Amino acid sequence: TTNAQGQIAPTNFWLNVKQFGAVGDGVAQDFIAFQSALNAATVSGGTIYMPPGTYLLTNSICPTNNGTYQNPFSLVGPAPGNFTANPAVLVFQLPANSTNAGCIDLRMPGGALLEHFQILSINSSNFPMVFIGQCQTYVHQVAFIGSPTNTPIGILAGGTNAGYTTLTNTAFKGFGTVIEGNSFVYCSPAFL
Repeated sequence: TTNAQGQIAPTNFWLNVKQFGAVGDGVAQDFIAFQSALNAATVSGGTIYMPPGTYLLTNSICPTNNGTYQNPFSLVGPAPGNFTANPAVLVFQLPANSTNAGCIDLRMPGGALLEHFQILSINSSNFPMVFIGQCQTYVHQVAFIGSPTNTPIGILAGGTNAGYTTLTNTAFKGFGTVIEGNSFVYCSPAFL
């Protein structure tokens, strides 16, 4: 679904990650809950809501698809207009030897809206926080945060990176992708 500006619009089908077992305390592993919510949202399109909290993920979250096109989905936090007050924070701690493409892997065809949350990467390597391939994506008011000793790529749109030798080259075909109103701290903003 797109809005009047041709951007991906939130859907009316809302899923709360806590309904899927997410704890959001920064200690419990919330990957299974997030992936389950994402799988449910991409079946018919839906919005995944993240209440304020710190969600620990040790694997990439990646939408499922039907083999050709993944239904549009939204991943939104609690604070429209101010994504630093009572935020939803996704903390990605991917193993250094991981073959993950990135924290949020959007290489397949489809649509995604990412809005009003923070991504904190505490990886020992610099995986991209969001990897966009053929997915039309709208990224708005997302804070991308690395550390002084780990400066990951905020958004990688297509291609590959020398550090990801296990990945095949991914052409960027996410035409209509919009990246606006975000912040990048201790990370490379965007590679297009």
